[in-house]
This record gives sequence, C-alpha cells and structure tokens, in this order.
Amino acid sequence: MRDEDYRQMAHRPLRRMDQILTQDNLFRIDLLQCSQAAARMADCNWAVESTDAAGSRERAILIRLAVAAICHQFNWDFLTQSLTREIAADDEPVAKLANVDARQLYAWLEAYPKKERIRAKERAALLRDLGNELQDRYLGRAENLILDASKKLLGAKGLMRRLDDFEAFRQDPLRKKSNVFVHELVRERIARFEDEEAIDPAIDYHIMRIYLRTGRVVPKHRETLHILRSKQPTRPRLVKLLRQTVAEAVRSTAFYAALPVPDVNYIEWQLGRGVCTVNEPSCESGTRFSDPVITTLSESRCPYAEFCAALRDDRWLIAEPHYQGSFF
Repeated sequence: MRDEDYRQMAHRPLRRMDQILTQDNLFRIDLLQCSQAAARMADCNWAVESTDAAGSRERAILIRLAVAAICHQFNWDFLTQSLTREIAADDEPVAKLANVDARQLYAWLEAYPKKERIRAKERAALLRDLGNELQDRYLGRAENLILDASKKLLGAKGLMRRLDDFEAFRQDPLRKKSNVFVHELVRERIARFEDEEAIDPAIDYHIMRIYLRTGRVVPKHRETLHILRSKQPTRPRLVKLLRQTVAEAVRSTAFYAALPVPDVNYIEWQLGRGVCTVNEPSCESGTRFSDPVITTLSESRCPYAEFCAALRDDRWLIAEPHYQGSFF
C-alpha cells in the first residue's frame, strides 16, 4: 500500500467526525432513564435557607456573583470560602474587586492544591470587570442588580439580560454561570422572581458526566462515543451540542420529579462531584456521601445504582468532554 493510502486511512475518522458535526444533534435523551432518576428524588425538597456568613443581603449577593463569575475549572467550596473571607472583611468590597490584580488573587487562592487551575491573571480580569461594571451601572452595589430587574429574569430589563453586561457571564452562549448565580439566589431564598419557571439548568462537567453514565443522554454515533471514552481534546461544537441535550434531559428529570430545575440541578451536581467522579466513582460505597442531601437519598450505594448504564456495562463509564475554557 502506498504512503498516500495510509494517510487517507488515518484521516477517515476525522472526516467522518466532520460530517457528523454538521448535524443538529449528536445525542438522544432516554426519557425512561430520566423518569428513573426522578423517582429517587420526587418526594424530597432540596430548597435550603441561606447560611451566609457575611450577614447582609448585599454581601450575600456580591459573594455569589463573584464566585459564579470565576467558578470554571475550580472547586466551588474552596472558591466560596476564599471569596467570602475577602469580601466579608472589607468595607468596600466592590472597589476591592474592581482593583484586584493577578498577584493579589493568587494570594487569595494560593492554598489551592492544583496550582495550575488558579489562572490568576484570567480570573482577576473577570473580577475587575465585575467590580467596574457594578460601580458604573449599579452605584457600586450588587443588590441594585437584583432590584433593577424588578423581579424578572427574562425580558430587556430582566436579570439574565443584565448579567450579559459582565464579561464573565456573557461569554457562554448557554449561560452556565448566569444560571448558577440565579440558582443560588432562588434556592437560598436570597431573591425571588415572578418568572422562576423560566430558570434553565446550569450545565457543567459534573452534570454532563452523570447524565452520560446513567444513560439519560446517549451518543448517537460510535465516533462520538469513542471521543468521549478516549478523553481526546473535544471540539467546541460537540461540547455545545452535548450541553444543550443534557440541559433538556435535566428539564425532563425535573418534570418527572415535579421539582424546580434549581433543586434537581443541585442534587445532580452534588452526585456528580462527590459520587460519580471521573476516576473513582463510589457506585457501591457511601464513604464519600458527605452532603446531607445525598445521604437522604441513600446512605450506602449510589442512589442511581439500580438503573445506571455504566454500572451495568463499563463501556458507558465515560467522562465528560475534555475541554478547557472559561465557561464551566
């Protein structure tokens, strides 16, 4: 066989993937699996009361806004603790964010064990933009962002549109960070809105992983499955299509459970990051079930173990797409 023939054979999978990516969707939703997951949480109430340590609604909103703005590729709990410490201790926290530089932000986060994920220059720039926009548009008060929305999420003056004024929130076409912020406000009763039925899921890598493994979202083509199993760098279009399908599957799960999207999103996220982890999922063990919500579902094995596709067949023990960005 000629060298040219070998080169053509090597490029066939890539050409096939190029063809597949022209389609509108690469995944399908298994509604039966969605209903199985919903049955495990249907009788539970995931809403929680705010336990904000800063002691004021203004600071509670600002902390959650700042955390959501830089919450990509980083541990949520560590980030929340670090920013709460810095914001709660300052008399002018918005001005502090507007002037933070990479060196200062690194100092806030330097105890984080995965130093490569701190990305201080990138995160500091997002926080500066956040602080400056709050000063320019909202008199330096995060609460005014909520008040000016007049209890509306959607519409020209609604909160979702206002969040697009910030660099951190407008980058993602699926608005993961915006949705995370809204979920926090509503679940913790910090703010309420007249159109909460319009709240969308917040799709990050933990959510994608657990929906793929439980068989609620299924790749339509073996090439797509191969990419997910091999942990190859993933094209942005494939990631976007997967996130869109997972979002719809979350809505279906919430519908069957008769629960609000933020509540379902929360329990799925806790399961994804604490139980259905990338390398060592706790399918049959409760040793990592530290969150009280999860122990309510099951004190021993994973609450989804009875119907999980990956537990029945390890071919489905796949991970979320390998993608580095500032969205999620």
